[in-house]
Amino acid sequence: SVFVFTVLETVKHIILTVSDHGRGIPADEHIFIFKRFFRANNTSDIQGTGLGLNIVRRYMKMLKGHIEFRSSLSEGTTFTVTLPINGVKEPAVIN
Repeated sequence: SVFVFTVLETVKHIILTVSDHGRGIPADEHIFIFKRFFRANNTSDIQGTGLGLNIVRRYMKMLKGHIEFRSSLSEGTTFTVTLPINGVKEPAVIN
Protein backbone atom coordinates (compact mmCIF):
# COMPACT_ATOMS: atom_id res chain seq x y z
CA SER A 1 0.00 0.00 0.00
CA VAL A 2 1.16 3.56 -0.71
CA PHE A 3 1.31 6.00 2.21
CA VAL A 4 0.61 9.72 1.88
CA PHE A 5 2.12 12.07 4.47
CA THR A 6 1.05 15.68 4.88
CA VAL A 7 2.14 18.41 7.26
CA LEU A 8 0.17 21.58 7.91
CA GLU A 9 1.29 24.41 10.18
CA THR A 10 -1.32 26.77 11.59
CA VAL A 11 -0.84 29.63 14.01
CA LYS A 12 -1.31 27.30 16.99
CA HIS A 13 -0.68 23.75 15.72
CA ILE A 14 1.31 21.38 13.58
CA ILE A 15 -1.02 18.84 11.98
CA LEU A 16 0.45 15.62 10.56
CA THR A 17 -1.59 13.12 8.58
CA VAL A 18 -0.69 9.66 7.35
CA SER A 19 -3.09 7.97 4.94
CA ASP A 20 -3.20 4.74 3.01
CA HIS A 21 -5.66 2.97 0.74
CA GLY A 22 -5.08 -0.39 2.40
CA ARG A 23 -7.38 -2.92 4.02
CA GLY A 24 -8.74 -0.56 6.69
CA ILE A 25 -9.72 -1.25 10.29
CA PRO A 26 -13.03 -3.02 10.98
CA ALA A 27 -15.57 -0.52 12.37
CA ASP A 28 -16.39 -2.70 15.39
CA GLU A 29 -12.72 -2.58 16.40
CA HIS A 30 -12.25 1.20 16.23
CA ILE A 31 -12.90 1.57 19.97
CA PHE A 32 -9.91 -0.68 20.75
CA ILE A 33 -7.34 0.81 18.37
CA PHE A 34 -5.35 2.71 21.01
CA LYS A 35 -5.39 -0.08 23.61
CA ARG A 36 -2.08 -1.68 24.48
CA PHE A 37 -1.39 -4.91 22.52
CA PHE A 38 -4.52 -4.54 20.39
CA ARG A 39 -4.27 -5.93 16.86
CA ALA A 40 -7.17 -5.72 14.43
CA ASN A 41 -8.49 -9.12 13.40
CA ASN A 42 -7.52 -8.51 9.76
CA THR A 43 -3.80 -8.02 10.50
CA SER A 44 -2.67 -11.54 11.39
CA ASP A 45 -0.37 -11.61 8.32
CA ILE A 46 1.36 -8.31 9.28
CA GLN A 47 4.11 -8.13 11.88
CA GLY A 48 3.52 -5.99 14.94
CA THR A 49 3.05 -5.93 18.70
CA GLY A 50 0.00 -3.72 19.07
CA LEU A 51 2.00 -1.16 21.03
CA GLY A 52 2.70 1.58 18.48
CA LEU A 53 -0.59 3.50 18.55
CA ASN A 54 -0.82 3.18 22.33
CA ILE A 55 2.65 4.74 22.66
CA VAL A 56 1.83 7.54 20.20
CA ARG A 57 -1.37 8.36 22.10
CA ARG A 58 0.53 8.52 25.41
CA TYR A 59 3.07 10.92 23.92
CA MET A 60 0.29 13.06 22.46
CA LYS A 61 -1.19 13.43 25.95
CA MET A 62 2.22 14.36 27.38
CA LEU A 63 2.72 16.97 24.66
CA LYS A 64 -0.85 18.28 24.97
CA GLY A 65 -1.68 17.11 21.48
CA HIS A 66 -4.04 14.46 20.21
CA ILE A 67 -4.36 11.68 17.66
CA GLU A 68 -7.48 10.63 15.81
CA PHE A 69 -8.28 8.41 12.87
CA ARG A 70 -10.91 7.41 10.37
CA SER A 71 -10.95 4.09 8.59
CA SER A 72 -13.16 2.04 6.30
CA LEU A 73 -12.66 -1.57 5.30
CA SER A 74 -11.08 -1.97 1.87
CA GLU A 75 -10.77 1.82 1.55
CA GLY A 76 -7.94 2.65 3.95
CA THR A 77 -7.10 4.63 7.04
CA THR A 78 -6.04 8.17 7.89
CA PHE A 79 -4.35 9.07 11.16
CA THR A 80 -4.15 12.73 12.16
CA VAL A 81 -1.75 13.97 14.85
CA THR A 82 -2.20 17.53 16.13
CA LEU A 83 0.51 19.15 18.24
CA PRO A 84 0.41 22.60 19.81
CA ILE A 85 3.25 24.97 18.91
CA ASN A 86 2.67 27.56 21.63
CA GLY A 87 5.90 28.29 23.41
CA VAL A 88 8.07 26.41 20.93
CA LYS A 89 11.45 28.07 20.64
CA GLU A 90 13.63 28.14 17.55
CA PRO A 91 15.50 24.84 17.22
CA ALA A 92 19.03 24.84 18.54
CA VAL A 93 21.78 24.68 15.94
CA ILE A 94 24.53 22.23 16.82
CA ASN A 95 27.85 22.65 15.06
